[in-house]
Amino acid sequence: LKMKIKQIIENVEIEVEGEEKFVKEEFEKLEEKYIGKNSDIKIKSLNPSKEDNISADSQECKYPSIRNLIIKQISITEKEWVLVHAFYKTNFGKNSFSREDILEAYKETNRLTDGRTNNLTNNLARLVKADYLTALNDKDFLITDKGSKRVQEILSGKPEGGDNE
Repeated sequence: LKMKIKQIIENVEIEVEGEEKFVKEEFEKLEEKYIGKNSDIKIKSLNPSKEDNISADSQECKYPSIRNLIIKQISITEKEWVLVHAFYKTNFGKNSFSREDILEAYKETNRLTDGRTNNLTNNLARLVKADYLTALNDKDFLITDKGSKRVQEILSGKPEGGDNE
């Protein structure tokens, strides 16, 4: 069983990957060596993740994995799926993304279909019109504050509200 632990403690990032037993033992050794048993440093989170899941660090732990959303079969429009994929692909709204990034996300989650590919340009345009995205140029987009807020509403189970489909 493969496992990966990634932990950020103050300004130090520790990542251990390999067989589950090895990862747990090595992480405990590193933790004891660099933090110490009696340290005042608090570990923000210690969530081991299997190889298929998003590695666990303090920001990523705040949001469920895309795989989790698919398994739960959340009821959102395809336009909202594009927004959610963009949010994850941009390190939770921090970076820009392109149409190709969304296609890659569809492939990674086994959601790529001809219909989704053909409608992607329209969905991106609708998200720009709704002020959830802003176009940087012909290829690149940013998620707006309104877009990030909408993704957080989606992840918390709130229905779509007033974006004038």
